[in-house]
Amino acid sequence: MRGKIVGFSYLARRRQAVKAADPAPGAKSKNWLLRLWDKTAAPFWFARMRKQAHHYYRDTVVLRMKWCSDLVYRVEVRGNKEFTHKPSTIIALGHKRDTDIPVVIPYLYHFQKPKRQGKKLRDLYIAARDDVFEQGFLTIYLPMLDFFRPVFSRTRAVGRWFQLLQACPVKLPDEQTANQLLNETLRIEGNLDALEVVDETWRAKLLGDEMAQRPGLTLKDLVLKGDLKVLAQYATPRMFREPLANRIRQRHHATMHEQLHYLIRVLEKGGSLLVLPEGRVSPDGRFSKMRAAVIRLIQQARVETNLLPVNLTYDFMDTMRTNVTVLVGQEITKLKHYSKSELTGLIREKVAGLTCVTMSGLVSRALVETANRGHGQIRLSQFKEQIWTEAQRLRKLGLALDRQLATRQEFEERFERFVDWAWHKGGIFLVGPMFIADGSKGFDWIRLDRPALLREECTKHTDNPVRYCYNELTELLETWKALPEQAEPEDEIVTLELVESQRLTAG
Repeated sequence: MRGKIVGFSYLARRRQAVKAADPAPGAKSKNWLLRLWDKTAAPFWFARMRKQAHHYYRDTVVLRMKWCSDLVYRVEVRGNKEFTHKPSTIIALGHKRDTDIPVVIPYLYHFQKPKRQGKKLRDLYIAARDDVFEQGFLTIYLPMLDFFRPVFSRTRAVGRWFQLLQACPVKLPDEQTANQLLNETLRIEGNLDALEVVDETWRAKLLGDEMAQRPGLTLKDLVLKGDLKVLAQYATPRMFREPLANRIRQRHHATMHEQLHYLIRVLEKGGSLLVLPEGRVSPDGRFSKMRAAVIRLIQQARVETNLLPVNLTYDFMDTMRTNVTVLVGQEITKLKHYSKSELTGLIREKVAGLTCVTMSGLVSRALVETANRGHGQIRLSQFKEQIWTEAQRLRKLGLALDRQLATRQEFEERFERFVDWAWHKGGIFLVGPMFIADGSKGFDWIRLDRPALLREECTKHTDNPVRYCYNELTELLETWKALPEQAEPEDEIVTLELVESQRLTAG
């Protein structure tokens, strides 16, 4: 199994091989080099040097992760003093992007505490989905480099990086892609005949009706020539024929039990374990359904475990680099006293309650509420004051606000960048600003794309960004019970039609 806590040196493995070849009890090893090696302190120092080299390479990987994340994001960490490195701590991280691990790990592991606490930091393990350890993992994530698919299908570069981070593979049966199942079967069962083991429907989806019936078709052909969109779809062992499908199901069941037992051992040995309770990236901004394995870790471990909630918020509606705010909550102890339902609600509440209030969330919520009230336009100056008032209300309630909302000047600069981003993105504003002169007064108006703002379907943050941020902030307000008691009255809302009628009456 990958990610073992204690590794074995070459001589240790050689010693085991010699014992297996000469199993007689009391028999001495014929290898004089091994007998001399055992009588010295060399095994201890060799194992120590090997362990230090592993930590050195791990530190290098983490440092490169920080460099890459700093190139893409502006990361701010709050509450880092809450991470006290207590033994047997489960770090529950909300899953917003595929880049959550590279963003969070450098700050929790390497750049959090002084170097004298490095031994405690090295007890941090990561529960990662097992497809990152398979060959061909990069195939469906880099479609623009499809001409490198033969190379990607043989490499495990990402898996090696995760091994250096002490990542523990976790199998998610409902999150497996066709690419993962094909590569896993190819690695374990061999390059089987696809006509005999793969369902005809899946062969047609991957290669087309004509090539699906070609004689001599193998699993490797499906991996190298299959449609990328179909390879990225979720699949089950039923894509294979019996009896292969039954063998795969039995193997997955046994693997999940072994992986759960290994994670429990990590906690019992005093290690800290970073888990993603949702098991998948949140598609709509809300905290998704939690995995039952997290509760089983807490209840089946023979030690008292602690829970450290952590969440990230991406303020991505910006023309500059995305600002990422990482909030670390207070540790929760004595988890054994909670029932299964209480633990589920507790983890959900603590993680979702660590969302940061950003300009993206405030503006998205205000736009959706305006569209729900039936208004198709907003006055920019009034809308900006409404956002500022709401931000100050949430600040008084104790919610964490983004650093770009600290002062009025920073708020106005951030609001202007959002407007620029919205014009280039589309699906928010319908046409450009309209200026209506009324004597010495000027009103700047922007028409809204109401059908796009009222669309509730959201599969990822780039698909429907306004609805994604609206759901994210709404769940935070529901957790803190900070939702406004009632909506703004209709007669207090200034509309474009009202201004035009007043101007015509005055004229």
